[in-house]
Amino acid sequence: MQWIHAVLQRILHIILSKERHGVHSPLVYQLMERDLKIPLSTDLNIIDGYRKQLLNDHSTWTSIDHGAGSRLKSSKLLSTAVRRASSNRKKGNFLFRWAKRFQPCTVIELGTHVGIGTAYLQLGNLNSQITTLEGDPFLADIAQTFFRDQHWPIHTVVGSFDEHLESTLKSISPFDLVVIDGNHTRDATLRYVQMLLPHASPDAWILLDDIHWSKDMSTAWSEIVQNPRYLLTLDFYQYGAIFLGKRNQKEHFVLKW
Repeated sequence: MQWIHAVLQRILHIILSKERHGVHSPLVYQLMERDLKIPLSTDLNIIDGYRKQLLNDHSTWTSIDHGAGSRLKSSKLLSTAVRRASSNRKKGNFLFRWAKRFQPCTVIELGTHVGIGTAYLQLGNLNSQITTLEGDPFLADIAQTFFRDQHWPIHTVVGSFDEHLESTLKSISPFDLVVIDGNHTRDATLRYVQMLLPHASPDAWILLDDIHWSKDMSTAWSEIVQNPRYLLTLDFYQYGAIFLGKRNQKEHFVLKW
């Protein structure tokens, strides 16, 4: 069963993971020692208020799932969807601190949902140009309304990733950061990563959500880690980070976070 796999992967991650003192890479050491521990901004209260509002929203809709592996199955209650599938505070704080550290100019997000993860990325760097893709029009509309209320110039593309990712990549500058949080299958994950490579800036990162959520995702992540094309990969359990820039040697770290 899927939950058994996730539990076993979590136990394995705890056994294998290192804190900053077990890391020899200066970049990764600084991430663990300082960057992923910086104080959180009070601006994040905006997101807490938005999340609370949605958790009390009992609207229903006919959901559209453009990809297998969704964490949201048949539920059509908005409050349930937000509780099950939107970024929680821990994951959101990670995205905020990551954006704060690397200050990405051009960001692509695959899987907007209601825009909570997007908001953490925006507040991490208010100068980022964010393009986010969402397959469900109902959820995309909720996210867009929130973005407009905050006066954030976030561009939302509604439709399946397979139909819109390539054209989106051609219409923007080389990306500095991509967050993939949708269609949690091996084939789709590896396909999207391959599609992204020609459009990356010299020091771009890809963040993959839920890399140990299922056997399929664990397989995809394992293949990425073993691929000689990716010289630095970081396993934070919930997020996997892929550095697309040049390095002198291949390194992989399993990290406590």
